[in-house]
Amino acid sequence: MCELSRPSTLVGDSVYWVFDGNEDGILKFDLDRHSLVNIEMPDLFRYYSCWSSFKIMSTDDGSFGLAVLEHQKFEMWERKVDCDGVAGWVLQKTFQLNTILGLGPIGGTDNLVLGYDEDDRAIYVRTDIGVCIIQLETMQFRNLGKDNFTTTAYYPYKSFYTAGI
Repeated sequence: MCELSRPSTLVGDSVYWVFDGNEDGILKFDLDRHSLVNIEMPDLFRYYSCWSSFKIMSTDDGSFGLAVLEHQKFEMWERKVDCDGVAGWVLQKTFQLNTILGLGPIGGTDNLVLGYDEDDRAIYVRTDIGVCIIQLETMQFRNLGKDNFTTTAYYPYKSFYTAGI
């Protein structure tokens, strides 16, 4: 039995979910092949405090990756397959959250990854100063304002209207 309580993320032709249960991991559904794969989490992620510090995302080249937030440290990891066909995790980028936000040292114990905008490649993060959107390509941020600290997930979406339909 596994729990899929977190939002899914579309990366390329696959939908990914982080799941909890007897075994933590990532569930991948390939939309082209109609196949389901369980991706085990590597040991290096097991010491992080909770799954809410993770968010599945797409990488710069459109591959599958993870955004990991631990206090002030924000890491972006990519799953790569080597020449022998063995998949592993490669660290792509590391930055300090307070540096991106232009602040001095900030608390960090309540920092939480809330969501991921697949279209704009932006991460929603709850911090001591409020909820911020960090655009991963430019590393620019926008503060959305204070949060009541009860929100644990954001579901970014876009709406559009086509006249005459």
